[in-house]
Amino acid sequence: MNIQLKPCPFCGGIADIWQGCDYHYVMCRRCKSKTADFEKDDEAVDAWNKRAERISTVTRARDSAYKHNCKCDGCGFAFNSRFVTHCPGCGAKIERS
Repeated sequence: MNIQLKPCPFCGGIADIWQGCDYHYVMCRRCKSKTADFEKDDEAVDAWNKRAERISTVTRARDSAYKHNCKCDGCGFAFNSRFVTHCPGCGAKIERS
């Protein structure tokens, strides 16, 4: 069975399926966000993959002394990496112009 998981909606990280004694969940390797516990792994995968995907743009700071050089236009979260694919604050996929 080939299971494909979408990137984490919060940080864009890679997710894995985890299994306990009688439950399954999906968790991001990077930020550790996770689904609720489910009886079957395919239920956890469906919950992870069916979340709403938000898209936002990024404003670049013009002031070189500014600590963070990017700001999410969706939630206003400021961060300092141009290589981020998803906003660390709201999980929106970042579109660059």
